[in-house]
Order: sequence, then structure tokens, then C-alpha cells
Amino acid sequence: MNRRNLLFITGIILMTFGWECTNPSATIKDTRFLLGTVINITAKGDSYNETKDAIDKAFDEIARLESILSKYKENSGIYNINNSKDKAKPIKIHDEAFGIIKRSIEFSKLSDGAFDITCVPLLELWGFAGTPVLKTPDKNGIRKVLKNVGFENIILDEDKKTVSLSSNRMKIDLGGIAKGYAVDRAIAVLKDNGIKNAIVDAGGDIYCLGSKSKNLSWNVGIQHPRDKNKLISRISLKDKAVATSGDYERFFVIEGKKYSHIVNPKTGYPVEEVPMSVTVVADDCTIADALATAVFVLGPRDGIRLLNGMPNVSGIVISKSGKEGYTVDLTENLKGKIGFKF
Repeated sequence: MNRRNLLFITGIILMTFGWECTNPSATIKDTRFLLGTVINITAKGDSYNETKDAIDKAFDEIARLESILSKYKENSGIYNINNSKDKAKPIKIHDEAFGIIKRSIEFSKLSDGAFDITCVPLLELWGFAGTPVLKTPDKNGIRKVLKNVGFENIILDEDKKTVSLSSNRMKIDLGGIAKGYAVDRAIAVLKDNGIKNAIVDAGGDIYCLGSKSKNLSWNVGIQHPRDKNKLISRISLKDKAVATSGDYERFFVIEGKKYSHIVNPKTGYPVEEVPMSVTVVADDCTIADALATAVFVLGPRDGIRLLNGMPNVSGIVISKSGKEGYTVDLTENLKGKIGFKF
């Protein structure tokens, strides 16, 4: 259930923006590497020093979250869970990490298991989380690994804030939701420090705060799924989050065939070209991030049905059709409001 080069173009989403202001020195952009990706924050404040201070605090918040949510950071709760010799033994983790795991399970239930933070063994088998593979896994290998995948096998103790797993071969990864949550927290910090107009981009998980300029929303271009230099559509955003999952973000090629990094937790196989990309717009980036992955796994029909049943959520699913064709599926709230040119 991630994840890019900005203008704001971030892999799948290209964002163009500018501010009309009489004090350009109060508009600052900063870029840092956190959460395994390039993070860009651009903000406009009343003064240079106040704006710079707000951006620094937003980055500090993201770094703090990385220390408790990353599976790679030693002594983080996620690291301790994955590296425990007895995973049936409850491990106490940070309250915030516990809350993200709990919310991840909610998204798993909502999507009938399409979003699943226990997919790590499958990703390792396919070479997306560890040593690259030189050949595709066989059916028996996939079948064995699938026994160690399933959000329903995460055991939470609400009172003690502990987590345990039903199998010693299980692992969890919050990568499909942590970046979205980090974007939301960074936006909250910017707001708390007086910033009313900003963009936070964590490797394609984006929140647009306020406006591009007076009475104008942000313009967000949807990138062609097979041509990174081409836009196929535009949407306008104000105080909204957007996230995209695509089969060209991360992939490998074996024997001439491309395999996406997004693996179906039920079948054990990567999703292939249907969809090619999924873009979700929501009120916060945590929702957009998790749903983009879920819909990618569910596919156009079930994915759009899921989004149509949710308030204040819209989505675009682009799939391969024929040899060189494309199909676009939209949520009801976008029909007639957006066009595409491939």
C-alpha cells in the first residue's frame, strides 16, 4: 500500500505555483531528505525570520515522526516489533505510532484488505524491501509468504499501547501512510506558527494550504502515466491534500517484463497496468496517502466505488487499455468537471 522531481513535479504530480506579494523575502522554499524521500516545504509568512522559523519547526516535526515511525530507525517501535525474536510478546510503542497502526487497520477494513501494513514479507520476496531478485518468485514461495501477511493478525492493546504479531515471520511497514501523516503534522506546525499559505510535499504526498495568490487556488497537473514530461489534466486545490500511486514510481524488470512495487496483499503479485496510476484528493494527506494505495490494489471499479462512498474525497484512476490506449475512471464528484488529453 508510497510513493520524484519537483517543479512542483513529484513523480506523478506536477505542481506549478507562484505568489503575488509585495515582500518576496517572506516566501521561502527549503528542501531536506527525510522519511526516505525528498521533502519540499514552501511557505509565505509576514517576515523572513518568522517564515524560516516556521519551516524549520515543520521539518523538525517530520524528523521526530521519522524517529518513531520508520522501520529502519533502531529503537523505534516499528523496528523493535519487526526485529523481536518473539513477536507474540507485546511490545510497547509510542502513542503516536500506536495511533497510526490503529488507523492503518481501519483503512484495511475499509478497503477489504487492499491496504495492509503487513505486506513486508511479500515486498521482500519480490525484491522491493531488501535484496533485489533476479527471477520472479514461484507460486509455492508466494503461497508460503502469504501465510505471514494479514492485518487481522496484528494484536493491539489499547490500554497499554502495545503491539504483537501472530507469527514470528510477520513484519509491518507504515510507509503507505506515514508520509501522508507527516505532511499533515508539518502543515499543523506551519499553521501554529502563523503560516496561511504553503505547500508541503513529501515525495508526492502533498498538502496545499491556502491559495496560490489572492482568490486563486493551486493548479495541480496530473502527469501522463507513461511520459513524465507530459500533463494530461489539471485540477485546482485549496486547503486540500493530494496523493498518487503509480506503477512507475518504483519497479524492476525481469526477462523484459516490468513489475510494480505495489503488491496485492491477497494474491501476492504486483498490480499490472490496471491501474497505471491513482490520484486521490482528500481533506488531509493521511487519508489521501492510504486511499491511493488501496484503490491501486482494488482496481478501477471497486476503487472508485470505495471513493464514491466517502465524504469529501475524489479520485482519478488511469489504466492501460489495448496496446497504446488509456481509460480514465472518475469519482462522481469529478465527472464533467475535468478533462484529459493523452
